[in-house]
Amino acid sequence: MTGRNAFDRSLTDALAPIADAAPLPPGLLRVPGSWIRSGLAAPPMRSLAVATVVGATAVVTLAGIAALRGELSVPFIGGPREPAAIASLAPDEMRSVEEADRIINTTLTADESAMLVNAHGAVVEACMQELGWDYEVGTATPETESGGPSFPSHLEQWTFADVSSAEVVGYGFESYLAEHAVWLQGLDEAEGEARTLDPDTLKPDDAARFYVEFFGTEEERVEIVERDGSGAGRAGGGCMAEADRALYGDIEREMWLRDARGTAESDIWVATLEDQAVVEVLDWWRECVAEREVYFADPEQAFSGALKFAQAGDHAQERLIASADAACKVESSLDRAVQAAFLAATNAVLPDLEADLLALQQLEEEALARARVILAEEQAG
Repeated sequence: MTGRNAFDRSLTDALAPIADAAPLPPGLLRVPGSWIRSGLAAPPMRSLAVATVVGATAVVTLAGIAALRGELSVPFIGGPREPAAIASLAPDEMRSVEEADRIINTTLTADESAMLVNAHGAVVEACMQELGWDYEVGTATPETESGGPSFPSHLEQWTFADVSSAEVVGYGFESYLAEHAVWLQGLDEAEGEARTLDPDTLKPDDAARFYVEFFGTEEERVEIVERDGSGAGRAGGGCMAEADRALYGDIEREMWLRDARGTAESDIWVATLEDQAVVEVLDWWRECVAEREVYFADPEQAFSGALKFAQAGDHAQERLIASADAACKVESSLDRAVQAAFLAATNAVLPDLEADLLALQQLEEEALARARVILAEEQAG
């Protein structure tokens, strides 16, 4: 599982690429106690990569962010504008930005996802056939489970500032849409191999029995209250739950641990966008793009708007939006402000979720081990 995600590394492993590429001053690898939030125990040996990388490399401490903001010159909207002065991040800081973004967006590889889907399907298929249903799942492949070509993350959308590229290819949506169409075609072909039932085509009594034997009863449903207070539920009975438990064991625990990853992404991103420096330079960015006759509230809206034009074949408009977006990020230093705020938020949010994120990694590794056994037994049988 090495390399699958950022959690499966020790502090030494996590820091090695940074130390090799950008040696740090002596003593900087030791984290001063003042950088650790009060009330937090010392991190375990196998610590969360970004929390340790951000702290250990002094990417953004409270003092560092204050110094960074001290260089920020925010314009008075409506008056003369001066160039924004937000310091560029050092190479090791940029690596930590990318690492943090990868952690909160991390997923299994396409190969691993395909393995889990196939193992889950094998359990469901065997369960349904034992109950007398003509049910056969298709075969997942890394291509079908990849989710299609990669779309820029929130952070990438807010920090894209390559003006020269924007002028030529916009956000790159022409190639993205072409790759996505190929992926969808492959997905349709894979789904065509499956032989499953459509309950709507069954007699009422048969359809009712199918739902119970596939999903279980409403009383068996597993419900949790997530960290933000909202509710989430999954099938707790039937063949679906049997397959879930075969891979993950306790469904409720799996749901709770997965919520940790979603919570990390949400909390870090909310804190990033509420950062005062980001709020101030975003106003400048809006005025800047408006001067170029591009009207969006933020870079994510610009991406979404440009995608709609690209889907309609209007790549000239996509280039116009992307060029204005990138140029105005450079002018306002919005990309730099977002990067700094993102790192500060990461350092503040991840320690409280570290134990659950590490437990989620372990759960996924155990599920993959079980999946290999399930698929080996299916092949042998």
